Amino acid sequence: MRRASPVTGLPPNLPARSRERFSRVLPALLLLLLVLRIAFVLHTERSVYIDNRVGDTLPYRERAAEILSGDVIGKEIFFDSPLFPYFLALFGAAPQGPELPVKLVQALLSTASA
Repeated sequence: MRRASPVTGLPPNLPARSRERFSRVLPALLLLLLVLRIAFVLHTERSVYIDNRVGDTLPYRERAAEILSGDVIGKEIFFDSPLFPYFLALFGAAPQGPELPVKLVQALLSTASA
């Protein structure tokens, strides 16, 4: 039994017509997924019920501010997703700064990895 292609995930004996349909439908689905994710990000950005500057995100944003101030290595071990504060620092994410650019890039990256 032959295995599916590692690139497309399609079985090798799939008819050409089905492969063509798949190659047309997949980009449309990814575009729809990206639009839905961006719509969600924009909707929650204006919501008074979602405040992302408290709880779990605050340590990441504080560490990003430390990185921006020049403390690249840090004084303590940062256990949770150690590269994420560096990602935030790329956008100049201060603890009270805007989150929209970071969220939009995350929506784009998550769609690209779908």
